[in-house]
Amino acid sequence: LASGGLLGVQSLLEGLVAGHLALTLSQLLEVVLLTLVTLLQVVLVGLELGYAGVELLDLLLEVVGQETGDVDATADGGQEDLLGLLLLFLAHAGALL
Repeated sequence: LASGGLLGVQSLLEGLVAGHLALTLSQLLEVVLLTLVTLLQVVLVGLELGYAGVELLDLLLEVVGQETGDVDATADGGQEDLLGLLLLFLAHAGALL
């Protein structure tokens, strides 16, 4: 998402230069600020997805612990099973978005 936003801004600036349109300082500042706001929004969405992934991991580990009779699956290494590692990876991947 971030690279797409940067490519869009780059295309906008190239179009303005190619069209011989003069950017005033305030217009250039507006473009820069809008780019920064967009990047901040992308980071915040990534953090929200990562948090949701961690919550999902905790919920699934709790369910797995209840099904196996292990009341606290997260405290005694329950995250080390294949499902736990896969969900942890997905949570981190969501945080990187």
